[in-house]
Amino acid sequence: MPAGIIELEQLRKENQKNQEYINTNITNIISNIDILKLSYNNIKNSQGNNTLYNPEVNEKTIDIFFPENILGDIENILGDIENILGDKLTDKWFTIIQKELRTGSFKFKSSTRNLSIRDKIIQEAMRLVLEAIYEPTFLEYNQGFRPEKDSHTVINEIKMKMGEKKWFINGDISKGFALFNQKLLVQCLQLRIKDQVFMDLIYKLLKTPNFTLSNITNTTKEIILPPILCNIYLHKLDVWMGDLILNFNKGIRRKTNPEHHKIIRKLSGIELAKANRELRKKQIPRLLPNDENFKRLSYIRYGDQFIIGIIGSNKDSLKIQIDLKEFLKTNLNLEWNIDNTIKHASTDRVNFLGFEIHITPINKRVIQIRAKREDPHTMVKVQQTSRPLISVPVSVLVSKLNEIKYCRGKRNNPTRVGRLIHLTPSQIVNHFKIIWLIIANYYSVCSNFAALNQVYYILFYSCVLTLASKFRLKTKSKVLKKYGKYITIKTNTGNLITSFPKWGKPILKKKIWMNTTIPLTLIDKISKFTCRTKDLLNEPCKLCGSILQVEMHHLTPLRKIYLSAKLMGSGPQKSNDLLTQTMININRKQIPLCQYCHIKVHKGIYDGPKIGSFLF
Repeated sequence: MPAGIIELEQLRKENQKNQEYINTNITNIISNIDILKLSYNNIKNSQGNNTLYNPEVNEKTIDIFFPENILGDIENILGDIENILGDKLTDKWFTIIQKELRTGSFKFKSSTRNLSIRDKIIQEAMRLVLEAIYEPTFLEYNQGFRPEKDSHTVINEIKMKMGEKKWFINGDISKGFALFNQKLLVQCLQLRIKDQVFMDLIYKLLKTPNFTLSNITNTTKEIILPPILCNIYLHKLDVWMGDLILNFNKGIRRKTNPEHHKIIRKLSGIELAKANRELRKKQIPRLLPNDENFKRLSYIRYGDQFIIGIIGSNKDSLKIQIDLKEFLKTNLNLEWNIDNTIKHASTDRVNFLGFEIHITPINKRVIQIRAKREDPHTMVKVQQTSRPLISVPVSVLVSKLNEIKYCRGKRNNPTRVGRLIHLTPSQIVNHFKIIWLIIANYYSVCSNFAALNQVYYILFYSCVLTLASKFRLKTKSKVLKKYGKYITIKTNTGNLITSFPKWGKPILKKKIWMNTTIPLTLIDKISKFTCRTKDLLNEPCKLCGSILQVEMHHLTPLRKIYLSAKLMGSGPQKSNDLLTQTMININRKQIPLCQYCHIKVHKGIYDGPKIGSFLF
């Protein structure tokens, strides 16, 4: 094992043994070349590394296109480091960065929202060290941006620990973080870290433009350090809530409802079953719902959002809300708008991480017939669980699709998307496919997943209508006749390129999806997303004819296209313009090459005919 990795593992062990351990050798670890290379290996597989070149920010981007970037299709993309980044990431480059870090001369060159490759590597190295120090001290209430945890594990925690709650408090303090107290964050770090060079690096990071800890639950992996810094900053809140839970919880179990017990105490068999049915109809519970001697409090936080479940009175909920707001203001200098944050668990729905959470009222809990776990052939009657139901906010999703013109009118009828007509058929299908798969994967844990059928219908037929407009086919049936039931796109040789997914929950071979980002945030980005075609990957190498390890070579690097666009008055400062982005994508000519020929071309040792002559 490399020496740098051994040092990092030793740091982790020391902090696991002693959660008050003072760390003094941080800079030497993050500047270790082994750690820097590990950091690069981590970030090169994350989304965002094909960020369009901006000479005012990036020294050099990874100049290669991820055909299905948002899907996480990252296999065989980066290839040889030297081939893609020239001499930028050689041992000499790492040695220079190491010297800058250890002498304190390193400076971040970009904002946290537009990271260069250089800054990403350093931030990832800092994240690795901070995670080794603080991960052992984080409490179970903290479920966000930690190893092996994502939005789905949080929802499972809510299901397991928020059963029978009467009230929910929904907290979102992202707006308060817009002007969070940086001195408090530094003080939190200095309690465990005594390394002035590392702390100076933290100060430099805090001074970068637009640095904030807010809205981290709605961002992609482009942002590296803010999530763990947010967890460190809010650790005081988790500790305070832990103490509050211990003081609030009361009693071992609820008292038996005298009215219920009086009716069933002498009954058995069929008579008992009939009596229980009548009691359910009359909404007479077995246990006292308002037992003042039984109270429970549950709390789960995900980044800058949290949810609190309460078994108690509305008065208890109001007091907890007021005390929590005062704590955030006094101890963390955070403002929290508490308007309409208390919801009744049965009659209202709480929106948390894009999910709707509520508990089924007692009178609506139906008797379900299920197979026994130990004997699947034996069926038993089971009353519906008292655990929270996690639902899809279908109306919200449909409204968003209507807003960005995938459907229209009060009835939300699917419509063509004119801005996509210039794309190839496979790109059009992949555009809608990506949106559906992200939504379906994120909400696959919901109890009402079938309600997403409306979203599937809109996306599928919007895709069909867009293809109909592209090829001037008058009806949807003609498109389905041309491409089949699931819009299957193939090459001239009959090889499958893509097809629209069948209805149902997606079956994933590995966990590559962005479970931390709420789909509503992604839909806006994807609706403006244009991509270059992946179709040519199905063709052989144009130089040698090989069909093995075919990659796409771009004849014009992004930096040259940007320079040309800038000279024409539509440079990086207007990179959000849809027409400029589309033209940049279209004009970037590409050609399929096998990996061997691709490396020869980039190293400048290819001596055959001009590559441009092989373009179709």
